[in-house]
Amino acid sequence: MIWAVLLTIIACDYPTAEPKSCDEITISKKKDKCLHDEISTKTSAELPQLIEVAQKISDPLIRGAAVSAWVRDHSTEITQKQGMKLCELLDGRDRFYCMRRLSSPHLKR
Repeated sequence: MIWAVLLTIIACDYPTAEPKSCDEITISKKKDKCLHDEISTKTSAELPQLIEVAQKISDPLIRGAAVSAWVRDHSTEITQKQGMKLCELLDGRDRFYCMRRLSSPHLKR
């Protein structure tokens, strides 16, 4: 009996393998944060993949933060049309600020 309890405790404390990709994460918030981090590593040459990753983020706040930060950092590397595709992934005020950043040359630094 005691051995069964000890084996159960040991089995629960045994570390599980870390997921190799964001798609393997099942907890929504953790998955969204992982996808956010993945977006930040994308280059302008990987724009189609970036859009796919952004569409997978379920939390609109995390998606807005990820896309807005990427557009802020890479707005000079993409065309306005490409940027509009990214901004369309956002809602409300986030979309407005994203579009403004793309269309305002003094904000492109």
